[in-house]
Amino acid sequence: MDKPCILLIDDDIHLRRMLSDVLRVNGYRTITACNGAEGLALLNRIQVTTWIPDCVLMDIKMPGTDGVKALSMIKTLSPNLPVVLMSAYATDEQIEEAKRQGAYAVLTKPVDLQLVLSFVSLVKKRKAL
Repeated sequence: MDKPCILLIDDDIHLRRMLSDVLRVNGYRTITACNGAEGLALLNRIQVTTWIPDCVLMDIKMPGTDGVKALSMIKTLSPNLPVVLMSAYATDEQIEEAKRQGAYAVLTKPVDLQLVLSFVSLVKKRKAL
């Protein structure tokens, strides 16, 4: 079975690298993007091929296209794709809007690595059904 693939979108290069490394060590493939616009471009390119990511992990507060706007566009492109948002500085309004847009979960930063792994594991199990 192919390793599940996670699209990781965050403007913090150190967090992106750390999460990517942790996910890879735990049996996941990762594709990374530094902002919402780049993540959407990757998702558009990927969907032209024969596969799409199994899950998106994305920061809310990013320059340009923030996570909530990107979430809305992702759900238009791929309505069933689970998106987990992360943020240290999200407003209550952003969190509520993310939930209305269909976010799978909204995690606080600094992220709890075990919680992230639990969420992607749930996605992996759901895909296997």
